[in-house]
Amino acid sequence: MRQTTKHVIAETLGELLDEHTLDEITVKKIVEKCEINRQTFYYHFYDIYDLLEWYLGESIESYLNSKPLPPNDWKEQERHIFRFFYENRRRVLHAYDQSHRKLYEQFISKMVTPIVERHIHAKEEIKNVPEEKRKFLVKVYVWMSMSLFFEWLEEGMPDEKVANLEDYFILSEASIGAALKAFECDEILGNDRIQNKKSE
Repeated sequence: MRQTTKHVIAETLGELLDEHTLDEITVKKIVEKCEINRQTFYYHFYDIYDLLEWYLGESIESYLNSKPLPPNDWKEQERHIFRFFYENRRRVLHAYDQSHRKLYEQFISKMVTPIVERHIHAKEEIKNVPEEKRKFLVKVYVWMSMSLFFEWLEEGMPDEKVANLEDYFILSEASIGAALKAFECDEILGNDRIQNKKSE
């Protein structure tokens, strides 16, 4: 029963976002449309931003589950996330402005980071690369993906292809392996320098 109510509240937010920006939506409007009381709303959500985060998470999870993808196809997984936002752009744009950017950053990072991690860790060159360098590479490529997303979002999401994802994929494929090899060589040289100092 609780889960059903939670989904009803979230879908009500989605319906309101079809016509209103997030700043125009109040808890009062939501509970009146749902025909529930405020206490019920606050039982499930801390505030409207908490509701928005949960709504986005549930919506994209449902979208991804409805169209299963090959587990190792990192490019199609990222394309799929961008397609979700494009297909729901009216609601997404109504829910976004600079004051809400942090929420979107956290959400996109949460979605993209596992995809980038799996892709980088699948590379053969990674075996001799230290953990801190692996984390650094993941952070860089997640940042690149997020930068493309926000540039596209702030332009009004005119077309999913305008996000330049394909260029990002080409750049990633060309540079990740080279970066891992460079870090691997640096690690080997560093170990050699340590051994030489010990021998002196």
